[in-house]
Order: sequence, then structure tokens, then C-alpha cells
Amino acid sequence: MTVSPRSVSEGKCYATPAKPPQVRRVLTVANGQVTYEARGHKAVSGSWGSRTKVSVDTFAADVDREVNCDFDPDFGAGAT
Repeated sequence: MTVSPRSVSEGKCYATPAKPPQVRRVLTVANGQVTYEARGHKAVSGSWGSRTKVSVDTFAADVDREVNCDFDPDFGAGAT
């Protein structure tokens, strides 16, 4: 399941459906474009990667749920 493009907001984090998931933190949403940074499934200091820009529709289709930015699937917490 994907998220609604209208629900994508700056400062929120979303997880991809991959096993293990990638976590993506939205930095900006403007003019139909999302700029985000991503990390693997472990929330460790300095783990956010480079910035990527895609359409809001593509971003929403690539993630399946909103999560806390410190989400770690091994601990079962973090989904919002």
C-alpha cells in the first residue's frame, strides 16, 4: 500500500515496503517535488544519505507508511 501524495509533508519520515525497509525523511515539498534523504533500517548517528529530488507522486508510490524518524523494524516501534 502506498501513502497519499497529499499526506507527504516536510519533516515526516516514511518507510519503503522493502525488507529491510529504507527510511526516507522529507526535507522539502514544493512545486510538486519532494526533496528527501534516506537511510537504511538502522537509526544510527550520521546515517542519513545524500539528498534526492522526485515528484511527490513518485515519492508517495515508493513508500508504504509514515514512521517515526528513529524507526527501527527490529524493535517493532516507530510506526505513526
